[in-house]
Amino acid sequence: MGIYDHGKIISRKGLYAFPQKLNDAEEHGVKFTSNSGYSVMRYVPENHSGQVIIAKKETWLYLFTTLFAYIFFIYFATISLYILGNIIARSNLDYKRFINLLSLNLRLRVHVAILIVVFLSFIAVGYSTSYYLSSRTKDKLKTDVSNFGQLIQKELNFYIEKNNIQSLPEFKELLQQPELLNAISDIAYRFNVIINIFQNQSGKLIFSSSPDFFHYGLLSKQVNAKAYHMLNHSGLEHYIHNENIENFQYFSSYCFLKNKFGQNIGILQLPYISSNRIINSETGSILITLINIYVFVFLFSSILAFFITQRVTKQFTIIVKEFTKINLTKTNQPLKWTYNDEIGLLVKEYNRMLRKLENSSMIIAKNERDMAWREMAKQVAHEIKNPLTPMKLSLQMLERAIKNNNPNITEMTARVTNTLIEQIDNLTLIATNFSNFAKMPELNKENFNINEVLFTVTGMYNDDESNEFLFLIPEYPIYVLADKSQLIRVVTNLIQNAIQAIPNKRRGNISLEVTKIKNNFVRITVSDNGEGIDLEKGKKLFQPYFTTKTSGTGLGLAMCKDIIEQFGGKIHFDSVVDQGTDFYVDLPIADYKEA
Repeated sequence: MGIYDHGKIISRKGLYAFPQKLNDAEEHGVKFTSNSGYSVMRYVPENHSGQVIIAKKETWLYLFTTLFAYIFFIYFATISLYILGNIIARSNLDYKRFINLLSLNLRLRVHVAILIVVFLSFIAVGYSTSYYLSSRTKDKLKTDVSNFGQLIQKELNFYIEKNNIQSLPEFKELLQQPELLNAISDIAYRFNVIINIFQNQSGKLIFSSSPDFFHYGLLSKQVNAKAYHMLNHSGLEHYIHNENIENFQYFSSYCFLKNKFGQNIGILQLPYISSNRIINSETGSILITLINIYVFVFLFSSILAFFITQRVTKQFTIIVKEFTKINLTKTNQPLKWTYNDEIGLLVKEYNRMLRKLENSSMIIAKNERDMAWREMAKQVAHEIKNPLTPMKLSLQMLERAIKNNNPNITEMTARVTNTLIEQIDNLTLIATNFSNFAKMPELNKENFNINEVLFTVTGMYNDDESNEFLFLIPEYPIYVLADKSQLIRVVTNLIQNAIQAIPNKRRGNISLEVTKIKNNFVRITVSDNGEGIDLEKGKKLFQPYFTTKTSGTGLGLAMCKDIIEQFGGKIHFDSVVDQGTDFYVDLPIADYKEA
């Protein structure tokens, strides 16, 4: 700030380069300008020859960074509290569920760990810096108030010697003189302190440059007891004491006033009321600056941590993808890693376990093949043995009839012949089913209208008078990508199973319905009112060799399941014992348009 009178500067304070002279003909009022990075306000009062200039350094960058820091902190705190509150709400205040929802993947854990280290470093550096600055500022203020006390002590001692003051009463009279009062006021103004003088013996106040503090009871009219003791009984020349007005703290300097003979005639106190404000101002400005810097460093650290964690975890992502590609039916390629680090050790262990897994899979596959062949041989032997027994018995009976010249040999020969032909047909069917199951024919997938195929299949049952059939097939086309002949085989097998599930004394009600279901699938439902399937049998229904009938190989539904799954669909059922069964075949609808 600069003060001018008739265009000439008479007082200035601050670092701004004030001009020596100003134009005295300026208009009255306030005028704002900008100069050398400072915002300048010039005030010209009316009916006065003086001017006042107040210059303040432009701090738009500082204000911008400070505002950004506050906004970032508020945004960051709001988002963090929202995420934490959402997790708490979803956990229903269950601790285990809360920990489970709070769990982070490796990338986020590394990212958060880096940010926590940076944040804790900021706190440590900020606290250390604040403590160091506060201590340095306090030490500097104590030094300043001590120096001020020494200078004021010399000034007052000069007046004491000049007026040949020997005792305290004489000094009290001197304090009433305008010359000394003006001198003390000038000293208090120059050093921005309060000057208090106490009696040396009783410690009572005899003079103050700011008596209002004592009038309103903010300061005591008795010298501080500890300061009095340190000066009079510890032999100290001066003493700096920390004092307070309620919660407001400040420094006070104490020293003696002496006559020309070196005798103590009073105690000089300089309470530096502005000390606490200066400490808070210095420390606060540095902390705000550090916070602004830390916000940008935190953002930079967050971005850097993101790229670091992405780079570190990228290799683990690659390894996980390779894990998902492991196929026991083919040779898996080992991973390559050129660095001899922790990831390299993981890759080496993965490649080693991959070789072990391939060796083990070959052994397991061989054992499974051997077991499958043994089971198939056992089943084939069992199925073949069943028709051989009646064939053998029929031939033995015919042989005895021939030896005994049985008169109805012709009729018996015809009956035995029919039995043999029937059992041979059964053996042929068994061999065909096992052959088809052992080696399914190549699928010839094509886009076709499933309704046309179903009309063809169901047409074969129109003349069946032993059961009632209901076929609900829509007229609009529904296209699927499948093998037409294999689909006919599946539907025929399901209808035949439905017919065979009807008890002998019950008239069968068999239906086939085609509907569209969700996820762009079409469903074929084959229903019957047969005996139904209980829960235990239902668990094994699609397993090879399992059957609920007294005859057959138990391969029909297993082959149907395999065929449907190769079309990208699925087969399942619902059943109620003694009420009937519903089989569902779900197939994906093909995106196909007729030319």
